[in-house]
Amino acid sequence: MKRSLRKKEIKAARKARQRDPDVKRGFRKLVLNGSQVWQWRSYGERVEIRVPGTLNLKWMVPVWQLRGHESREAWEEPHKDCYDECVVTGDLGCGRWTVTPGMVKKYIEETRQAAS
Repeated sequence: MKRSLRKKEIKAARKARQRDPDVKRGFRKLVLNGSQVWQWRSYGERVEIRVPGTLNLKWMVPVWQLRGHESREAWEEPHKDCYDECVVTGDLGCGRWTVTPGMVKKYIEETRQAAS
């Protein structure tokens, strides 16, 4: 293989690994309906979801709402015994704070259907 061909392959592979310039740093990208790019990030007890478009709208959603609980108390109930242990040890294995892209997608779709 010629050097120039290999060089082009390496350059194309590097370009494919680059992050999307339209997604702000620290956010995860979620594509809905094949063209709408939503951005989201999780921090603490909330998740920030950025709405696509030029208006720079964002939703601040509590984790308990994304996880499908009726209230914050209902979300904390299963973790009342492990709360102190998880906070002190830093063990997040109980899944209390876990937010998945599927949860975010489900919330976005439910919100959009309710608005329609």
